[in-house]
Amino acid sequence: MNKNNKKYIAILAALIAIFIITQTNDKTEKIINFFDVDSVDIARIELSTISDTLTLAYKNNEWMITSPIEYQANKYQVENFFKKVLNVQTSSLPISESETSFATYELTDSMATCVKLYNAKDKLLAEALFGKMKGQPNTPARMKDSKKIYRLNESISYRLKTDVNNWREKEVTAIDKDAIEKISVLYGNEGYELTRTDSLWQYEDGTESISVDNDNKALTMIFSGLRKVNSNKFKDYEWDKYETKLATPDLEVGVNLLDGSSVYLRLAKDDEKNYIMQKDNMTDHLFTQHQNWVDRFTKKAEDFK
Repeated sequence: MNKNNKKYIAILAALIAIFIITQTNDKTEKIINFFDVDSVDIARIELSTISDTLTLAYKNNEWMITSPIEYQANKYQVENFFKKVLNVQTSSLPISESETSFATYELTDSMATCVKLYNAKDKLLAEALFGKMKGQPNTPARMKDSKKIYRLNESISYRLKTDVNNWREKEVTAIDKDAIEKISVLYGNEGYELTRTDSLWQYEDGTESISVDNDNKALTMIFSGLRKVNSNKFKDYEWDKYETKLATPDLEVGVNLLDGSSVYLRLAKDDEKNYIMQKDNMTDHLFTQHQNWVDRFTKKAEDFK
C-alpha cells in the first residue's frame, strides 16, 4: 500500500470518527413524543396524586372506572386522553437534568400527578410525573426513573385530574322517541299514560282520552327530556340516606320500548332546586336532576289538546 492510499484511509477513518462523535453528541433540537408507548397495548390507566388515585381499565370492549368506584367511563374523556395526553409532544432537549429542579417544577413524588400505563398482562409500560410551572401554560414532565425534565408543547394538567366526576359517563339513559311504545307518568296524586298508535299518540289519565298530535308542545318536551338524560352530580353508595325519600317519590317515569325492554326513573325532592333520581333498581349509584327536567313531565290533559 503506497503512502497516498494510507493517507486517504487515515483521513477517511478520521472523518468516520468525527461523524460518530457528532451523532453521539448531537444537541440539535427535535420534536418528539413524550410517551413511547403504542396505544393499542394499553389496558389500564392509573392517575394518582399524594391524596387520590383513579384507575381506568379496558373491560369487555369498553373503558370502565374500576377505582375508587366501578362505573362506565366517559368515552370523550378517554378518547382525549389517548389523543392529547398519550400523543403529547416535547422538545428532545430537556429544560433541566437536575434533581434539585424537581420541586421548582412540582415534579416530586408528593407534588406531581403520576400516570402509569399497563398492558393486559399488568406489565408497566410507562410511568411519568406531571407538574406545573408558575406563569407558564405548558406542562413540565419527566419519566419516573429519569432526572430529565421536559416542557411539553401544550398544557395537559387539566386532563389528568383524579376526580371521579371528570371521568365518569354523565348519560343516565338515552331513549329515542321512535323506540318508545308507552310512557307512564305518576306525580303527586296525578298520573297519565301516552301510548303509541298508528299515526298519533293517545293520552289517558283515567278520566280523559285524547289523541295527541306528534308536534304537540308537551309531547315534544317529554321526548326531548328522554332523548338524553344526563346527570352532572352523583350520589355513590348513599342508598341508606335516600331510600326513605325514594320510597315515596315526587315523580315516576316508566318507559316501555318496542323491543320489549323498559326504563324506570324515580325522583324525590332533595333540596329547593334538585331531585335525587334512581334508574331502575340501581342502589349503588344515584343521580341528581333539575327542576326544569321534572317540569317536562308534570303535565295535565289540557297540555295535550
